[in-house]
Amino acid sequence: MNSAEMKLLCVPSDMTIRLVMERMNSTAPITENKGFLLVIDGDGRCEGVVSDGDIRNTLAHEPNLEAPILHAINRDFVFVTEDEDSNVILRKFEDSKPNIPVLDADKRPIDLLCYSRYSILGSAGRKIIRARVPARVSFSGGGTDASADFKDRQTAVLTATINKFCTTTLLRRDDDEIHILSRDLNLSYAALDLKSLVFGDELDLVKAAIVAMQPHGGFDIEIQSDIETGTGLGGSSSVVASVLGCLNALNGDNALGLYELADLAYKVERMDMNLSGGWQDQYSTIFGGFNWVEFSSQDIVVSPLRLRRDTVLELENNLMLFRVGDARQSATIQDEARSSAMVSVDQSEPYLEAMLGHSLSMRRALLKGHVKKFGDLLDLSWQLKKKQHHRISSPLVDECYDLARSIGALGGKLLGAGEGGFLLLYASPRYQQEITEALVKLGVVRHQLNFNNSGMEVWRVAR
Repeated sequence: MNSAEMKLLCVPSDMTIRLVMERMNSTAPITENKGFLLVIDGDGRCEGVVSDGDIRNTLAHEPNLEAPILHAINRDFVFVTEDEDSNVILRKFEDSKPNIPVLDADKRPIDLLCYSRYSILGSAGRKIIRARVPARVSFSGGGTDASADFKDRQTAVLTATINKFCTTTLLRRDDDEIHILSRDLNLSYAALDLKSLVFGDELDLVKAAIVAMQPHGGFDIEIQSDIETGTGLGGSSSVVASVLGCLNALNGDNALGLYELADLAYKVERMDMNLSGGWQDQYSTIFGGFNWVEFSSQDIVVSPLRLRRDTVLELENNLMLFRVGDARQSATIQDEARSSAMVSVDQSEPYLEAMLGHSLSMRRALLKGHVKKFGDLLDLSWQLKKKQHHRISSPLVDECYDLARSIGALGGKLLGAGEGGFLLLYASPRYQQEITEALVKLGVVRHQLNFNNSGMEVWRVAR
């Protein structure tokens, strides 16, 4: 029931019986063609309800149409609260059909439930929708997942998702307004409806995701992310995917599958927003877990890796994650990379073939549980990737990496497009304390690394 209808259904306690009867005539279509109104005090609290039967009984004893309606109200009335379970509501309907007021904690009316229009499905639709999408780490194959890379050949990336997340919360509104709040950016935005969205700020990715889904009606949407964009963990893709996940939950039988969501997330970032990059982030974050993602001109296929639990635990025990340098514009770096040394097929083909070979070797090492060999291969992949473009690394990244290797790290790589972000290192626990202390002196920060196997998760909770 909308706010205008609720306003009509509420009458002040000093209104005369005559005026209340006139109001009942106009509100009958709202209340199952029954005379039924809520009587409120000066603070808007419900003092009672009144029906046409209550008025007839009052007039039979005191035939005064100018008396205040307060004389006729029923103070012992049936009502429910806004968070009442459906089984409670049904039992109250058994005793008091057809109209039941919904009151807030201060006994102010907020809705009226009419039996013929009450739907358990409708009440379930008033729930909060949340979608959580993890960050990803790319072990090998990064920089080979753009459309041009696999136009005439096959490429692949080896990825995993970790325990850093972007969570989006959606709450439907009774109007068409769209309200966006980013907790980590401390930014908010509001529009009258979908067509009124205006681009030009740091929330444009969120707006683009909303436009791509074309939702009906208004909603409040809130984003909270552990993943700073531009740090090599697929942060922007996690934001887009989590927004799409929430909105997709509104589509019922028409909801998109994971592959379709990944494709739509790519469209939002790479095509609608013109952010350069490949396809791996969208697929890795949405599917989740350890994956082998293959790219070809015909298709993109995600193959989950069935790793032994002790392999995953040993990886967590040996991998270290460090925040190095500032966030960077990965799209800009990738644009530069593709406009310089890798611009011709003749130059790029040896790199693509070599990287695919390394990626296959790393996948084989993981599947067989050869984690030490995996650490050695990380170093080979990093050395190969650094040859792709001068902005892949930076003096600080090189200093951190070389220092860690001199202490005992087997290998590692900078995650993402290059220059700064997160540095992944593989080192035995016997060297980790010394590596951590040495790198902290260079101004970097170590982050806990644990793997996540769930990918995108969407759920509903009561308001």
